[in-house]
Amino acid sequence: MIAKFLPAIALSILLVDTTAGQELPDLGALQFRNIGPTRGGRATAVCGDVQNVGTFYMGATGGGVWKTTDFGTTWRNVSDGFFQTPSIGAIRVATTDSQIVWVGTGSDGIRSNVIPGRGIYKSMDAGKTWQLMGLENVGQIGAVEIHPTDHNIVFVAALGNAFAPNDDRGVSTPRPAPHLSRKSPTSSARTRRSPPPAPSRPRPSSLPTNSTATPPPLPLPLPLLPKPPP
Repeated sequence: MIAKFLPAIALSILLVDTTAGQELPDLGALQFRNIGPTRGGRATAVCGDVQNVGTFYMGATGGGVWKTTDFGTTWRNVSDGFFQTPSIGAIRVATTDSQIVWVGTGSDGIRSNVIPGRGIYKSMDAGKTWQLMGLENVGQIGAVEIHPTDHNIVFVAALGNAFAPNDDRGVSTPRPAPHLSRKSPTSSARTRRSPPPAPSRPRPSSLPTNSTATPPPLPLPLPLLPKPPP
């Protein structure tokens, strides 16, 4: 239920951030309301544009990325036709250039049925087009952070495969650009490894199927003891 109101919550936070140092109006009369979009499932990622206060991006658990430029009055999908998966885990807009948007796929809200991620995408035109930037095997991406003064530096935190061990998890960063590569020295240590195979046990000796040897005789039954006198 809370996920439905995340865009409105992010809007309130952004209004506070962009009015830093100014006298804030009375916000006591504000009430949360559902501003959509009505399709896409649970909201799993929300990010605003600090250079355009009415612009927000919303990622859904199975509906891709949606964008609004009028404070949530209308929404349109911007990821269809570009992304290989509709599951979104994280969204970030560069504070130095609002045209640059990074989206990590694969919701990190792990449950019994999750849609796996298919890498991280970058837009250079505010969501009009997207380019796959790598990390196709990291599974669920939980966070994307862009350096506040250098938008060429990006960090990605990934959970990995939701239901199996894999080495492609941990923290990654672009090196070399533009594609991303793993840069987490402890990622492999956190990955579950398959146990070593059990040592082979000696098989019990048995006669060959074509052997003519006679097996040892079975022991005779012990004689019955006489009954004690009455």
